[in-house]
Amino acid sequence: MKTIYLLFFLFLLLTGCHSDKGNSDYNIVVSADKMNVLYNGVMNPISVAVAGVSSNNVELKTDDGELTTDNNFNYVLSFPKQVTKAEIEILATIEGKKVSAGKYYFRVKNAPSAPVSFAGKTGEDIISKAELQQTDSIYAVTSDFVFDLKFKIVSFNMSVLLKGTFNEAACFDGAFLNQRQKELLGKVSAGDKILIEEVQAIGPDGEKRKLPGVVLTVI
Repeated sequence: MKTIYLLFFLFLLLTGCHSDKGNSDYNIVVSADKMNVLYNGVMNPISVAVAGVSSNNVELKTDDGELTTDNNFNYVLSFPKQVTKAEIEILATIEGKKVSAGKYYFRVKNAPSAPVSFAGKTGEDIISKAELQQTDSIYAVTSDFVFDLKFKIVSFNMSVLLKGTFNEAACFDGAFLNQRQKELLGKVSAGDKILIEEVQAIGPDGEKRKLPGVVLTVI
């Protein structure tokens, strides 16, 4: 039987999947393009090339998600619902006959949570009153991840320590400051602290999650 060597081109090492070839004589290597695992809530790109077989005679199949392809036969796998693993079958058409070259299993994870940014600040930082006057909302920062993740802020709490007096103003209207929060920020002076906490957001997987907050010291 003619042996097919299947290569998925990738950026990282092949540690995210394993194969179940059964009695197949095909030698196969499979991985995702961007990471060694797949993620819920994102479009996972997969490229495929089979030695000796044209791209239009190679096909991927799965029952665990949705596979789409473009005119260059680049595949994208997404998951309408949360899963923890995905089985992908590799099919090739040889001399007019479609054969299964094997099955591969990928781990599927939820995308990591993103840190919150307020006035361009994340984590624990310092901020000036001028910077405070130029912002009216918070947002999630995802630039350090290989995918462009989308987080929709649902609610957050803002606490302000004014000259040793603790003030809190909860927000349940998305990512924007409410009037009470704006009033508190207008009263801060050097040495006061601003805490953005209890940030709730809808992640790319459609699930609500708590995001890391921000602690700022006014200078």
